[in-house]
Amino acid sequence: MSGEADDFSAGVTSGVTKHPQKRLILRRRDAANGHAINSVVTKAGYEAIEQLARNGASNSEIARQIGISNGTFVALRKRDAEVEEALQRGRSALDTEFVDRFVEWSRKGSVTAAIYFTKARLGWREDGSAAPGVQVNNTQININMPPAMSAEQFRALVAHGGAEQAEVIDAEASPSATR
Repeated sequence: MSGEADDFSAGVTSGVTKHPQKRLILRRRDAANGHAINSVVTKAGYEAIEQLARNGASNSEIARQIGISNGTFVALRKRDAEVEEALQRGRSALDTEFVDRFVEWSRKGSVTAAIYFTKARLGWREDGSAAPGVQVNNTQININMPPAMSAEQFRALVAHGGAEQAEVIDAEASPSATR
């Protein structure tokens, strides 16, 4: 292609890793005007993205820390599956750490931690509604019991041989039927 440099220019450095001089992003530049036309993430870049996500950084903060615009970061996530995987590994590690801590604190008696954890992680709500994306099975079963039998009704039931007679006896001898 005319006007494009075939080599990648010097990458962006960041203090995110133990070796701040490692290149995180390599950029291919247009030879005519010097503008970046393509960005490639290095191994150190993937590690930095994962570490930043593990530390709770937002996507825009990660982009800033590795020296690219938010738009470029969005494009990299779409184009390079390893960027998205590094981001998800970091977020998963953060999620696991918080779940472990909240479970530990809840088990040690921290009511605040228990309330937060049950709402945020389990979807519990005070009004009985479910958090978005949480399916709650609220099956309700109602059992309606007839009023208690008198001793006389019970003797009649046993004498007449069972449950088939119970409804007839109950309806005939019920206090509400005689009113």
